[in-house]
Amino acid sequence: MPPPTPITAGKFKSFRLLLNKKHRLESGTCLIEGRRFVAEALDRPGTIDCLLCTPRFAGTPEGAEFLRDAGRRNAAVHTITEKQLGQLSDTVSSQGVLAVIRLPGVGPQDILRLRGERLLLVALDGVTDPGNLGAIIRTCAWFGADAVLISERSVELSNPKLLRSTMGAVFHVPVAAGISLPEMIPDLRKKGFRILAAEAGGEPAGAVLPCGGNVLLVFGSEARGLSPIVRDLADVKFGIAGSGRIESLNVSVAVGIALFMATSGTRNAR
Repeated sequence: MPPPTPITAGKFKSFRLLLNKKHRLESGTCLIEGRRFVAEALDRPGTIDCLLCTPRFAGTPEGAEFLRDAGRRNAAVHTITEKQLGQLSDTVSSQGVLAVIRLPGVGPQDILRLRGERLLLVALDGVTDPGNLGAIIRTCAWFGADAVLISERSVELSNPKLLRSTMGAVFHVPVAAGISLPEMIPDLRKKGFRILAAEAGGEPAGAVLPCGGNVLLVFGSEARGLSPIVRDLADVKFGIAGSGRIESLNVSVAVGIALFMATSGTRNAR
């Protein structure tokens, strides 16, 4: 492949705009970084718009091989300076490689078209911490959830910290973002889904999970819990018992426990 060309000032300026949520949503693109994460994107044709790397990264044997692989996949590659890297990266020790990508697009109708006898969906209602939401997506991929629904009240999928927290799992489980759960839940119920919502004081999780058939598990934020309208739409509310020493359980941990119980720990081996 020809050597990477230095990035132009205009392109760099446009990529810096991706640090802004409004521009990410308008452009449909976002930044990801790290060799492993970018490699996951390279494995999915049409995902990467542009790959960016520093001369330091390109000069290593591993970096040179990485760029050759990118070239074989017809990815556009540009070099950036260490200073430019610092202006695009929000990690303390960047590996020197980033990419501008288009996230896989999944919408409400894609979710409703899912077919199966035991579909398991996870919905997040007002989860605004990007680290938590990214960890949840990773956990859902591990346990083999069929899709993740992110409510319009939650952090947006293109948030850099969220994406980094998924460690590439965003490419391994369908994620529908900006979903109106009050509109989506009745449609899922018509498709035969039971709606199980996590809430302190609900029925013991052990009595509700594992469960058969098609199921939507709904989780709210730690601070506010479920919104009243979503709470009222649940068929069953379940809680995860603890020692009572603290007030709440981290939502990403709660999702992991619930998914393990719902799947009896076997679904990830499908």
